[in-house]
Amino acid sequence: MKVVHLNTYEGNGGAGRACLRLNSALNAIGVDSSVMVYFQFKESKLTRSFSRGPIQRARAVLNILSERYLSKAVAKAVKTPFSLGWFGTSVIDHPEVQSADIIHLHWINHGFLSPKFLAELDEL
Repeated sequence: MKVVHLNTYEGNGGAGRACLRLNSALNAIGVDSSVMVYFQFKESKLTRSFSRGPIQRARAVLNILSERYLSKAVAKAVKTPFSLGWFGTSVIDHPEVQSADIIHLHWINHGFLSPKFLAELDEL
């Protein structure tokens, strides 16, 4: 069985840390488990990133910042974080995602996976 965990960031926040711990535990019992993130702050052996090159990284930063600040501006009265669903990246063509038996979603907000791209994953 092959498991791919998707998270916006590597180890940043509770979802990121839990994602890395779960991945480690699954690998320890012999499950082929890996973590793919939208944005890495630095190179890491624990995860692989969808945003590898400078243009992809710049686009990721733009998506992340745009969603974070536009959602705050649009919904100042709402105290619960939410996604506008305007930004996102398709990951269905990535070999890790294509070969996965299980795709475990962790924190996918901040411009990573929009509802449109979640629907694409559902079709795999």
